[in-house]
Amino acid sequence: MDNERAGRERSAAAGKAARGRVPLDSHRDFEPGPGRDPVTLLLEQAETRIPELADFGVSYADQTERDHAALAEAVASGRAQARPGV
Repeated sequence: MDNERAGRERSAAAGKAARGRVPLDSHRDFEPGPGRDPVTLLLEQAETRIPELADFGVSYADQTERDHAALAEAVASGRAQARPGV
């Protein structure tokens, strides 16, 4: 087995072990500690990022909001069906 593949397999095994300790479902209940607000952290980091990358992030977030609004409207109007928990 080559080193790259061995590294991937170790990484995958470590990820599976971590999911045993911290199931994915527990992420929805995440409460950051004092001074650990993820949005504030990202905004602070944006000051040192490549400007084009920050611009892309803003555009991506804006598009995500538009997509969510369109989906919510489609569900509200009955054009799309929502399945809670999926």
